Amino acid sequence: MRKLTTEQFISNAKKVHGDRYDYSEVVYAGNKAKITIICPEHGKFEQAPVEHANGSGCRICSHRRAGDNRRTSKEDFVLRAEKIHGRKYDYSLVNIETLATRVKIICPEHGVFEQVASGHVAGSGCRQCANKIRNDNNRLSLDGFIRRARKVHGECYDYSAVVYVGINIKVTIYCPVHGVFEQDPSNHLHGSGCPTCATKKRGMNRRLAHSEFLRRAREVHGDKYDYSHANIENSKSSVKIVCPEHGVFEQIPSNHLLGNGCLLCGFKNAGQYHKKNTTSYIFEAQKIHGDRYDYSATDYKGAREKLTIICPEHGPFDQVAHVHLRGAGCDRCSYEARGDRAKMPFAEFLQRVKQVHGEVYDYSLAEDQYQGASSKITIICREHGEFSQITQAHLQGQGCATCGDIRTAAILRKTTDDFIRDAKGVHGDKYDYSMVDYKGAFEGIKIICKIDGIFAQSPTAHLSGIGCPKCSRRGQGAPRNLTRALRGEFDKPQDSFMYIITFTAPYSATPLHKIGSGTGSRGDSVQTQIRRACGTDICAALYQFKTMGEAIVFEHLAHEQVRDYQFVVPVEFKFPGHTEVFSKLPDLAAVQDHPTLSRFRAGERWNHKRRNTGE
Repeated sequence: MRKLTTEQFISNAKKVHGDRYDYSEVVYAGNKAKITIICPEHGKFEQAPVEHANGSGCRICSHRRAGDNRRTSKEDFVLRAEKIHGRKYDYSLVNIETLATRVKIICPEHGVFEQVASGHVAGSGCRQCANKIRNDNNRLSLDGFIRRARKVHGECYDYSAVVYVGINIKVTIYCPVHGVFEQDPSNHLHGSGCPTCATKKRGMNRRLAHSEFLRRAREVHGDKYDYSHANIENSKSSVKIVCPEHGVFEQIPSNHLLGNGCLLCGFKNAGQYHKKNTTSYIFEAQKIHGDRYDYSATDYKGAREKLTIICPEHGPFDQVAHVHLRGAGCDRCSYEARGDRAKMPFAEFLQRVKQVHGEVYDYSLAEDQYQGASSKITIICREHGEFSQITQAHLQGQGCATCGDIRTAAILRKTTDDFIRDAKGVHGDKYDYSMVDYKGAFEGIKIICKIDGIFAQSPTAHLSGIGCPKCSRRGQGAPRNLTRALRGEFDKPQDSFMYIITFTAPYSATPLHKIGSGTGSRGDSVQTQIRRACGTDICAALYQFKTMGEAIVFEHLAHEQVRDYQFVVPVEFKFPGHTEVFSKLPDLAAVQDHPTLSRFRAGERWNHKRRNTGE
């Protein structure tokens, strides 16, 4: 990519920040070389261009805005908290200035605990309650463990010595071949077994893999190579192979079995292939072109070099050797052949045009004017008289412009009911048309997307297949999981959550927020990934749901609310889920009241395949 000039950088920066900053001291030297920017309120500050282009600005202004956004009263905090948690907690000890304040909350079961206010209104609650729920989920009876273990391992092991306490507390298992071993129940239920058996099995597999490799390699390469130094670990680890001509080389087994061999032999063979002499080249060319061309002036010097060929009709022309062998020939002959194809006889033209237009038009004036597909002819409309049109356009369905205007006017005279019927024929039940007031084909109407809410669009655009602009910007309509959720595929009861992980990072002047959804320990694993990518001061909040579908819909609505604040994580700091990072927290109370979520909770599901049948 071409490096930006200082002027281009300033122009791009103003598209992001407008006239907020003074760039008079900027000297652009690269995307990561810091520049000096002047804040009219707080003076000069330095920042990397890539950060500034991603929306970062004056750090002091940012902290001030963050403080303003987080300021709240106790009454407002309690109101928002009770929307999330109901009457579960006692807030009488709360003393709050901003959402960043740690507040004291009373759990009726476990007593007082402290929590950051923003985390609590985002769904976090008493940690001891959460641990209890998690432990209850992890608790499994001895009979249940043995029953599930036998489903995985059959009768391989004896479980008579097992004392089951919890999913992560080791138990004693007896292998009839190697005796007693200890293992975590969770690992055992995921397929782990006797470690001694596993070690022996790996050794046996490796020996089998080596003999299988030798057999298949000799099927492909015969006895050309010596495999005495080949030590097979897996199909992706290189092995040593001996070429009798060039010595030892290393190659991945899977590539060798696909036909790859000694690289030096390959270069040698390729060189021999390209060293054709002129006689053999002419022989191959005549196999393809026959006696069409004269090769008396041809002097072959290589596959990519031009040579001279003589066309008996148009004379000498130059062409790359390997292109000629692919079937290319004289350009002028080619142009003339295309022109001949375009000159359709008038009788054939009449036959084809009547297949398109029937007897609507009279072509009695066209025969003398007809010169082929690109000629303009006079056509007589039996209702509106003569008009001129290009032959090819007429064959493609174009006709009398006055007739077309009359048909268009008829189409435009629709009622609201007509429009809704036609729209459902195109889009099915994807959209809600209850707000439509149809006044004409080009008068904007309001349509409700069941995913993103209200949008405005002209009727003609909507009937041509265009839909919700937010769905369109996502490229494939709604994200795949959201589409499945709206269809009801995740309605099975399952403890699920949406999480908001707030963290600071060296590439942002303000705190960032990763918003996602999941089950089990998903939130913990995301925190670990952020920490590995230099994230610090990590604070997580969970918002609980009874189904995964509800969690996915809630997550999507939260994303859409802060879509304009999506933060682009620099490539060197990316982590799984980095596209769900935002520089602003969503208003979860507003998400709770969103009509899409209300309809989803009321049981409405999206049947995207339904189409209007006209019944």
